[in-house]
This record gives sequence, structure tokens and C-alpha cells, in this order.
Amino acid sequence: MTKTKLPASLAAEGIVPYEEPDFYRLIMYSHGRDASGKTDFALSAPGPIVIFNNDKELGDMPRRRFKGKVIAEVPYFIPPDLKMNDTKLVAAAMKEIIVKFKKQFRAFVKDPDIRTIVLDNGTVHWRMVRLALFGTVKPGVSSLSYDVANAEMDMLFNYIRQCRKNFIVINQSGKVYSKGKSRTGKDVSEWDGKSWECQGYSNISYAPTVGLYHYKDGDGDMNARIIKCSPNRDLEQYPPLSGDDLSFAALGKLIFPESPDSAWE
Repeated sequence: MTKTKLPASLAAEGIVPYEEPDFYRLIMYSHGRDASGKTDFALSAPGPIVIFNNDKELGDMPRRRFKGKVIAEVPYFIPPDLKMNDTKLVAAAMKEIIVKFKKQFRAFVKDPDIRTIVLDNGTVHWRMVRLALFGTVKPGVSSLSYDVANAEMDMLFNYIRQCRKNFIVINQSGKVYSKGKSRTGKDVSEWDGKSWECQGYSNISYAPTVGLYHYKDGDGDMNARIIKCSPNRDLEQYPPLSGDDLSFAALGKLIFPESPDSAWE
């Protein structure tokens, strides 16, 4: 017979039993090639939205496409005049930028009025973190160096889990190469002409609960494939999303059909 009373040792430690959440949100990542609809999808999430932007200036795109929604852009870029051959100078300059970013990120996480935080993009952010730590993106030392950089990225997800906000990390896509042999027998790496993978820190497919791959079909229309869905693994075999189904609200309702519409508006 199943016992419903919480064991005394757990109660003494203040540990509470699992309960169904009284709120709904998505912690997710996406990747895709340039102009495949990643940022449009992210900004369809509930507002107010804060988007940390290290990729391209948004210009008036949010105002034109999402009229009436509060979207605040926080730009932070690698200084274009930074002398990349001076690792100490690079590390000092980038550390200042990353420290400011983390301070702002923590402040926005604590702000109850902000409903969604977007990082555009995670691939560049991971590069900036490595520059701040090592003064170069290729430290040339043990893999432990990357563990330190990965921990900086993991921290972002740890902060988000402490609140009720949506979090979307947009990433770049890179070609998937496989090893093979040339006609002369030499080892070569070849791209199959169609496979792409998410570029960024190694836990990007682990820390979030939902993942999307954005792409354009043969007609140039935007599509997205669900590549990870921890709440419902069956959706990882779901047909590609397109049209009205390719929005944050539609994805939220697909994953959590019992959720109220207000959770995604």
C-alpha cells in the first residue's frame, strides 16, 4: 500500500513532496542558420521581454512585428577595436563586459514584471566567456578549461530555475562533418550536404528542457523541428512546425495542452 504521509526525516529538513506546478513556462534553446526565424520565434514569447543581444542589431524589427509588446534590447558586443593578439588585454576587456552582463542578468531574473529573457546568441556568448577567462577562444590547455567556461553557462540556467520566467537561448548552426577516406586513402572530414548541429557550449542540449532546430524549406518558408522535449518525449517525433504553429504560444500549448492561454500570452 502506498503511503501518502511525508517521512519524518524529510519533513525535519524542510523538504516538501512533489506537486504539480501552478505555472507554465519554457526553458529552451534553438539553433539554425542565418535568417531562419530564430529571433522572430523568441520574440513571440510573452512580454515584457528582455533580449541580450550580441549578434546583430534588431533595429525596428520588434516594433514592426510585435507592435504593443514591451521588448527591451540589451546590446553587448565584442569591441571591434580589441587587439585579439594581446590575451591579457582581451581577457581584461571581456571580463568587464561579462561581469556587467551577469549583474544585469541576475537583476532581470529577480524582476517579477519580466516574463521572458532571451539570449541572442548563446554561441557568441560562450565565445565571449572564453575570451574573458583565457583571452582566447582556444586556450590550448586541458579540457578542464572548457569545464570552467561551461560552468559559467550552466549558471544562467541555474538562475532561471529559481524563478518563473521563460528563457530562450538562440544559437548558431554548424555543419556536421564525418570522417572518411579520400580516393588516395587519406583521412578526410566530409559534410553530407544536409546535416547541421548546434554550436556552443557542450551542455546546451542538456540544461534546457525544450530544443528547436529552425530552417527554411524548399519554398523558403520558415519551419522548426522539435529536437528535444523533456516534458513529452513523443513530441520529438512530431511533424515540423510551420505557419501559425510556429510561435511560442503554439509550442507551449502543444507541450502543455492543459495550460491556460494566459500562460503564453
